[in-house]
Amino acid sequence: MTNGTDGIQSLVFTGFASLDAARFLLLRVVDPPAARASLGRLVEHGLRFGKGTREDRWHTALQIAFSADGLRTLGVTEDVLQTFERPFVEGIETEHRKRVLGDEGDNAPEHWAWRQRDLHAVLFVYAKGPELDAYTEATAARLAGWQVVRMLDTVTLDANREHFGFHDGIAQPKLALATDDGPASPPDALPLGEFVLGHRDLADQPAPTAADAGEATRQDGSYLVLRQLQEDVPAFWQDIRRRAGPDEQHAVWLAAKMMGRWPNGMPLAPGPVGPQPELPPGGTLPNGGELAYGADPQGLGCPRGAHVRRANPRDALGSEENVKRHRILRRGRCYGLPAPASVFPAGVTVTARAGTGALEDDRGLLFACLCADLSRQFELIQQTWLNNPKHDGLFDEVDPIASGQAITADERRYTIPEAPVRCRLHAVPFTVRVRGGAYLFLPGKAALSRLAEG
Repeated sequence: MTNGTDGIQSLVFTGFASLDAARFLLLRVVDPPAARASLGRLVEHGLRFGKGTREDRWHTALQIAFSADGLRTLGVTEDVLQTFERPFVEGIETEHRKRVLGDEGDNAPEHWAWRQRDLHAVLFVYAKGPELDAYTEATAARLAGWQVVRMLDTVTLDANREHFGFHDGIAQPKLALATDDGPASPPDALPLGEFVLGHRDLADQPAPTAADAGEATRQDGSYLVLRQLQEDVPAFWQDIRRRAGPDEQHAVWLAAKMMGRWPNGMPLAPGPVGPQPELPPGGTLPNGGELAYGADPQGLGCPRGAHVRRANPRDALGSEENVKRHRILRRGRCYGLPAPASVFPAGVTVTARAGTGALEDDRGLLFACLCADLSRQFELIQQTWLNNPKHDGLFDEVDPIASGQAITADERRYTIPEAPVRCRLHAVPFTVRVRGGAYLFLPGKAALSRLAEG
């Protein structure tokens, strides 16, 4: 087992926020020896490793992750691949996994714009806005032995918004990392092993044994989930505004009750319909944006079925320590042009700072997350928290924002607890659709070097 971080791809530690433009290249190996050679050159020049204390000085960065078939094509043997987690080896498109994730109906892989079976790797390209096109072109020219099958452009929205108009990426897990001066992590930080293989996790599990044939390949690596989630922003706000009537303040309140925060990121509080609260001086969210639900068991502030409460229940399910075992590191980016300003009610604004979109009506999230256990972390969140109609005392409703489709007992309802009488919405539309997905592995530096050597 190792405690160092220099061999871990930097995506574990940062979303490269200072590099406001990004493009994800979906790749296939067409010449394995040439592909290995060009991979070796990327390891030496382009890929970023470690915590990156001077990240603000970076103008470009690359990260790379592989599908199981990609590792196989580059020469990883079957006995080594079988030491990886089963969901990764099988891929995201099996019948069982489609049921787990809700990838059925309009979400089914046969409707996707791109599929895992068509790719071997994803190269994440980051740059300062004006430099992205030239850097992508130069990088693609170095990819001897690889074919670029698709490019996924991203966009950076102002004020850390996502396309529905809400502040996003607030409550990321903190990592407990040792420094030369001793531990300097906050008390609620999570061990690196919750997200990176070969390091101790919350259960204080040791690294894989030396007898494990796949240990060297997995060491310092992380599982990466990539999903393209198309967001129908006009349909979302049209439905909300229809329910709220002419009162746009009511529309913002109603959408906030479904999302679980106000659009500016402020927490919800019990009470009647009211205006969005102002951010404190300096624009800093209270408690750093962290939320807690133990004092709101009935959901009079943040409803029990709200998206952010389902996605991270914190202390709502009794033991916050157990919930920590299911955290993920989110590293996604938005894509597509913002919806027209006329779509949004007063008080909600979405504008782009960097990046472009191919089609004006195609926008959403290129969801990317890192974890050490696909089943315990990503799949549990999607299946047990977002897709479960009986979550946290509810009976017939799933996540109103990001649930899957064709889920038994889902009645397309959403409950907003109020005193003395609850408000219940019916016929809640699906406004997020899966358009692509893959289970990938983000190897450490040593493993990448061995892959390059064949």
